[in-house]
Amino acid sequence: MSSFLDQYESLDVIGNGSFGIIRKVRRKADGLIFARKELNFERMSERDRKQIVSEVNILKDLHHDHIVRYHDRYVDRDAGILYILMEYCGGGDLSTIIKQAMRQNRPIPEDTIWNYFMQILLALHHCHHPNGHGRTPSSSGLGGALESDGKDRRAQILHRDLKPDNVFLDESNTVKLGDFGLSKALPQASFANTYVGTPYYMSPELMQEKAYDSKSDIWSLGCLIYELCALKPPFHEAKTHSELSIFIRNGRIPPLPRGYSTALSGVIKAMLNLNPAMRPSATQLLQHERLELVLKVTETEKMLSQVKTHKATVDSRERELVAREQALMAKEQHITALLTQKDHEIATLSQMQQHKQYTQQDLDVAIKRAVMEREDALRILVGQREAEVAAAMVKREEEIMEAVRRREAEVCHAWETREVEIKREVDVSIKAVEERVRWINVREEELRTEAERQEDVREELRELEEKLKKLEEGVTKGRKEKTPLEEVKNLLKPLAHMTQETPGQKRRLLSAPTPKAALFSPQPLETPITRPNYDAFLPSAMKGVVLTATGETLATPAPAEVANLFNNSPKVGLNFTKIFDFEDGDE
Repeated sequence: MSSFLDQYESLDVIGNGSFGIIRKVRRKADGLIFARKELNFERMSERDRKQIVSEVNILKDLHHDHIVRYHDRYVDRDAGILYILMEYCGGGDLSTIIKQAMRQNRPIPEDTIWNYFMQILLALHHCHHPNGHGRTPSSSGLGGALESDGKDRRAQILHRDLKPDNVFLDESNTVKLGDFGLSKALPQASFANTYVGTPYYMSPELMQEKAYDSKSDIWSLGCLIYELCALKPPFHEAKTHSELSIFIRNGRIPPLPRGYSTALSGVIKAMLNLNPAMRPSATQLLQHERLELVLKVTETEKMLSQVKTHKATVDSRERELVAREQALMAKEQHITALLTQKDHEIATLSQMQQHKQYTQQDLDVAIKRAVMEREDALRILVGQREAEVAAAMVKREEEIMEAVRRREAEVCHAWETREVEIKREVDVSIKAVEERVRWINVREEELRTEAERQEDVREELRELEEKLKKLEEGVTKGRKEKTPLEEVKNLLKPLAHMTQETPGQKRRLLSAPTPKAALFSPQPLETPITRPNYDAFLPSAMKGVVLTATGETLATPAPAEVANLFNNSPKVGLNFTKIFDFEDGDE
């Protein structure tokens, strides 16, 4: 353990949790910065230990530019601490970006949201489509995001806890998806049934404890993108878990704040569809025209960055060659100085020999021959070295300039071609959007006209219903105002008139046409006798009916008396049917 910890220099504590801390460390060998999780696994339950092991196993197999990279782990069994060494993200996370925007009361720009959206989708695509299913862009794409490797077969991974706190940013503002503690690896495209995740970002199927798949991560991503726009989750008004469950299952999403495009709003609504089958996958979302444009712009910017880096490297190489050339020239001057010094020493030795008057001819010849051979060898070596250095420098300069010119030509051609393609695609997109807006305006006008017509029809129906109701109330009121005795008198009055009129009057009455209004609207009759006033209640038809000439109220007869009354009454044929059959007479 000491050797593992001695390799790193502890800097700052950048996070803490229930079972340990996250520390920023620097590797002593090369100065690289890492994030090191220090977890006390003795305080964990068996479920928490399995969760940590699952996170380590998942991160170990995930290698992507937009996923926090796993480097190493070490278990100190004596101290009961698990060390996990991971990539350090110095830009914070998306929750920090949201809080900063809320403090400044300034919304996050839409272009920034699209950029974050695209990078998160690339990470989710790598998790959801492990074997390269779906769309695969060119190798120059952002970090080789969707490359397919047939040899690297691994399981599909569901994140299951996608939220702003788990989306990190490095120093260059590149998105890194992390915290796979609740993730689950599926051996194939199947459904899971465990209940995990943060409540505000949980999908309806998770709330209802139903089976779920990668579309549950798409719902969480929709909630995350909505929060980047509105600076709060879509169901933030819920105060309890049950209320939140009702809001999520209803799927009523408040509209985005003003200033964001309908394209972004439409993508969010598609991701927050209550039906998982209707939600787009990560592959389908990456085919959205706006995200494709963001990806192409990012690729172009990366290409330009690579060109700038290459040019800086070429400039550095040129400076190195110039420095080496100057070093060779200095070395050549030093060798020339040494040769001059040796020549001077030889000349001095010759003069000393002459002063001493040596007469040995062989010695003089040997010395001269040795000096001349040495001088010739040195001159040849120096000349060869100078020629080699000059030829190498010329050749290297030509190669560098040719490579620079070729790369500049390729970049200029690629940039011009990309500009033409982007302009053409933007023009097509603008025309399609304008055509869609015109169609929507026409449709809205038709719907508005139809709504006005339906409102007029409803108003006419309400007026007819009110008239019919008034008519029914009038008929009912007219019927209720009459007492049983008045109705009997109204029926008997035409018969009394017929008995009092002369036969000639009867003939004129029967021959004259009778208006139907007179038949159905008889004049009210007055009772010529005194009767009791029934203001408080109306008695029944059989109790206290006045049938005598004096107006006395008779007691209710017994059933036997009523039977005798009807049996003993004389049978008189009045032919009421013929008397009151006025309509047949008119015909």
